[in-house]
Amino acid sequence: MRSIVIGAALLSVATPGLSAELLTNGTFEAGNVGFTSDYRFRAAAAGALSDAGTYTVGTDAGLVNANFASFGDVNTGTGRYLIANGGVPGGSTIWRSPIIAVNQGTEYLFKGALATATAGQQARIDIYYAFDGGAANILGTANSSTQAGDWFGLEARFLTTGTLLNIFIVNRETTLTGNGIALDNLRIIGDAVAGPPSTIPEPDTWGLMAGGLGLVGAAVRRRRNRVMVTVA
Repeated sequence: MRSIVIGAALLSVATPGLSAELLTNGTFEAGNVGFTSDYRFRAAAAGALSDAGTYTVGTDAGLVNANFASFGDVNTGTGRYLIANGGVPGGSTIWRSPIIAVNQGTEYLFKGALATATAGQQARIDIYYAFDGGAANILGTANSSTQAGDWFGLEARFLTTGTLLNIFIVNRETTLTGNGIALDNLRIIGDAVAGPPSTIPEPDTWGLMAGGLGLVGAAVRRRRNRVMVTVA
């Protein structure tokens, strides 16, 4: 199992228990709910993702695009995951979290899994985070392997500088050939904060601005333990 440190976050506070799960549909088992996307949604069906800039939530990438490989989700091999056909202009968001209430000055954890759906081509993403509707900072950059369905684990710890958190994943690859992306098991873990329900932001609410924290990747395969590399 390969482990790749992509970046490092400098934290100035003690690490809390990180016990609360703050996303309600990070595994996508509930379908196309609990997040937004700049891509156009298509119901999972044969050939549904023939056009660039479309996405679905399904169980088999090979079903929705004839050029994608057939593979299962990261957990059981039979569950749902997000599948996207890229090739749209750079900076387009594949997945955007709700706005989540957090404790300021506290460490939180982002986790997920990434795979390419196109054999021989990497899935390449940037992950951003923003607080209180302000400009976004880059949390990290990740590339999958070139083997379709080879799930690549993501992990990043970061320090909150506001009380309303938003995380979003942007496709860095803009070529029209191939460019199949799969996401699963997205999680935000940390202190739960009582307040108004999480809301889904509008696509243009959050700006993009390079920043300083980090992201950790670990190659993972279905039904195997994941290698977790802690950012320090």
